[in-house]
Amino acid sequence: YSTIILSKGFKEGVIAGMMVYVRGYQAVCIIEEVYNATSRCRLLTASGVTTEGVTSSSSIAIPLVGRGGHYLANVARDTPISVGEKVYLRSNPKMVLGTVKQVLDNNQDTSWHIFVEGAYNPVTTSIFYVQP
Repeated sequence: YSTIILSKGFKEGVIAGMMVYVRGYQAVCIIEEVYNATSRCRLLTASGVTTEGVTSSSSIAIPLVGRGGHYLANVARDTPISVGEKVYLRSNPKMVLGTVKQVLDNNQDTSWHIFVEGAYNPVTTSIFYVQP
């Protein structure tokens, strides 16, 4: 998955750059193109899209790279991140991006690999909100 089409556009006040989220303040996508009655939104989990996240235990920016429904990140070794921890959008720490599902910490490597599962499923979600 990389984009979704929303049934709201210029007529409803949607503009490019707006953040779209679902219930629970879970960040989904950013509006890229707006038409009269529809808009196209690029998913934050789309393959290759980089989004900066942060956890509650660390104020260090985590560069999350979308991989189609989840994120992967490389962080400096010994960064305080644990499995089960929520990851938030760095630019708006109230918005949830996902949950840390795995931390691969190889002591021979200078960085750790983090697997973050996205907080929502765009296929089963039908109500979206737009943040001005």
